Amino acid sequence: MVDDIGWAVNLKRQALAGRGGGGGGVPDAAAAGGRAGGAPALAAPLPAGFGANRQPQPTIETIDPGRQDYADPDYSKAVVKEGGPTLTLKLTGFNYFQRSLVYFNNIPVPTKVISRIALEATIDESLLRTPGRYTVVVKNLGLADPANPALGNGTSNKAWLIVGYR
Repeated sequence: MVDDIGWAVNLKRQALAGRGGGGGGVPDAAAAGGRAGGAPALAAPLPAGFGANRQPQPTIETIDPGRQDYADPDYSKAVVKEGGPTLTLKLTGFNYFQRSLVYFNNIPVPTKVISRIALEATIDESLLRTPGRYTVVVKNLGLADPANPALGNGTSNKAWLIVGYR
């Protein structure tokens, strides 16, 4: 339910290599889930050169609505029932910081930064009243590098949350 996961994993590998977190030999487990040797490097402060003028490019690796509207737990991670209560969506990825903001269907929603690799977004019940497939993205204000826009525009890859019929 996450678009461009290969891009996200590759961007994470490059970030770890640039921080001395293992380079090209980063184990897949560390690249995919932020575990093993990769977790301490991602929890560390931004390296020199990052800051107000050079924001990190955010990515989404997983989403979890934190509730089980259906019997299948894997299905429930991507689908919630229409008309359900307000939910707290947990996102994992990397390059989150205090000005990261989650957008649900292009609408900014209240966002809580848990760490550099985790966010929580509160999606109001009014946004869950109509069945459909809705995009979830994270935006960091500003370009990743204003001198090189190819490094990213501060918007993550897309994740999808499906609001299913009752």
